[in-house]
Amino acid sequence: MSRTEQTIDLFARRFEPDGSQYMFRPTVRAPGVPVSASERDRFVGDFCKGLRRTYWIMVSAVVIGIGLASWLTLASTVPTAWVLTSMWMGLALIAAWFFLAYHLLWNAPIRALRGREPTAPARSGSEARRLALDRLTWPHLGLAVVIVAVTLWRIGASENLLAGWNRLWLVGAGAGLVFIAVQAFRKWRSSGPGGI
Repeated sequence: MSRTEQTIDLFARRFEPDGSQYMFRPTVRAPGVPVSASERDRFVGDFCKGLRRTYWIMVSAVVIGIGLASWLTLASTVPTAWVLTSMWMGLALIAAWFFLAYHLLWNAPIRALRGREPTAPARSGSEARRLALDRLTWPHLGLAVVIVAVTLWRIGASENLLAGWNRLWLVGAGAGLVFIAVQAFRKWRSSGPGGI
């Protein structure tokens, strides 16, 4: 599953089946607002189209910006430092625009359903944690361990991890592995050994 598909799946999971309709929960703990199947499909479809359009606009803007910076560097007397500074500022603006557009797309159902009364109560903290653990998959936990190990290995290839401030990388990796182990234990305990 691609990153875009995972994001769309996360968005769609906010609409929980409830008989012939759905309950929209902005967060795992939030009260549920009833929506029809057609409304849910429209929200998910609009998010899907908007997200893909946003990705394409961002990629196009980055390619155009890098192309313009390359052309200015090669074909003009503009100082290279100025071009590089402008390019990084442009990339920061593109990133800020992307996060704003993503935020608006993600929260579109909240704005559209603002006047509708919730009919499902808010979840307790323990219910929300159990649901979050159910959604956390064993492959995701395994991938997290691999990412920590590969990151540490790559840094260790160029830096002495036992010298000076570099030891903080070991501390960070250890803390990350402890966090992953705690999540794995909590998931195992909530689903049982047969759930692996």
